[in-house]
Amino acid sequence: IMAFFGEPQWAVVGDTFPVGCAWAQSIVYRESSFDNNHDGQDKVY
Repeated sequence: IMAFFGEPQWAVVGDTFPVGCAWAQSIVYRESSFDNNHDGQDKVY
């Protein structure tokens, strides 16, 4: 996404995921990938 804002390619690395929504069941290692993410404790999701 940052590439759309003129950032150089080498600076645009890592995972990007939306916040404020439930994680898709299709995510590989979904059960353990977000252990430290506080959104996982939110009852809304």
